Amino acid sequence: MYEVTPLLGPDATEPVVCRGLAGAGVVHIASHGFKATNIIGLPHQEGVWLARSASDTSTIAPHDGILQAWELGSRVRTNADLVVYSTCESGRSWWGAMAVSEFTRRTLLAGARAVLSAQWPISDEGTTPFMITFHTSLRAGAAKDEALRDAIAAQLTHPRFAHPFYWAGFRLTGDMEPLSR
Repeated sequence: MYEVTPLLGPDATEPVVCRGLAGAGVVHIASHGFKATNIIGLPHQEGVWLARSASDTSTIAPHDGILQAWELGSRVRTNADLVVYSTCESGRSWWGAMAVSEFTRRTLLAGARAVLSAQWPISDEGTTPFMITFHTSLRAGAAKDEALRDAIAAQLTHPRFAHPFYWAGFRLTGDMEPLSR
């Protein structure tokens, strides 16, 4: 249903990933996410680490190797059916468990129809089979929420990854329909 073009290591630079966000039907970013507060403890920055290109010497946006929430919608647009942030805390809101994270909100405002993100730190080892099942279900034609359910069900049958830490933190926000392309 969708073509896979992996960007690994130094190939996953911020400009390349941003172009991918603009044109891909499904975007999956597996990286390190972060949240930072300012001096008085108020929300300040959140983003995901990407590779820096060898020719880029900038230490500030737009090509600092970090895709930050504020860049989504203002500098980066997308038409993706689904953006998956397989990154720690990309779905954690500054304002509590029931609120949508700024990263998710900005991705939806940038044009994505749905976002899958993690509300807490995630395990690479446990997230890998989760995401494989999720994407396999999507490719088979399942709706986004059904693919999430399939991934959770598969985790529950795996003795090492049945604990809620490995699956309960993933939140799907937006359109739940099957992929349109």
